[in-house]
Amino acid sequence: MNETEKLFDWKPEVSVGHLGLDGEHRYFIELINRLTLLLASNAGQQEIIELLALLEAETEIHFRHEEEILTDSGYPGIDDHAKRHRNLLGSIAAARHALESNPQDNAKADSKRIEYLRKEMMEHILSEDMNLRPHLGEGEAKR
Repeated sequence: MNETEKLFDWKPEVSVGHLGLDGEHRYFIELINRLTLLLASNAGQQEIIELLALLEAETEIHFRHEEEILTDSGYPGIDDHAKRHRNLLGSIAAARHALESNPQDNAKADSKRIEYLRKEMMEHILSEDMNLRPHLGEGEAKR
């Protein structure tokens, strides 16, 4: 499978039923696709680090927003979901730190590290966040 086959297109079926969260998820999918294309283009390590830093910062903001919405709506699984968020943020930070601390690291190692992160993030959006859909209500426009 080539890198462009790994790109993900947003589909209504992956909506969690909250316009704000869906918009943020679309943005993350866009960032993940950009990361995939950077790796395919043999981009410089600094460019990848910068995109990972952006992804980390935006993910932290999104997770706070998502957890606030879930708390306000009385979502019963908030503690477990927040723990998954912390683990995913840790993975993003670890990937960025690994690249920053090993400037001579080879592209193959970078690619494997980023591919794992890409899969982990997409799994969170497409699986774990889909569990929120019944609780948030399909098509419900909040915030």
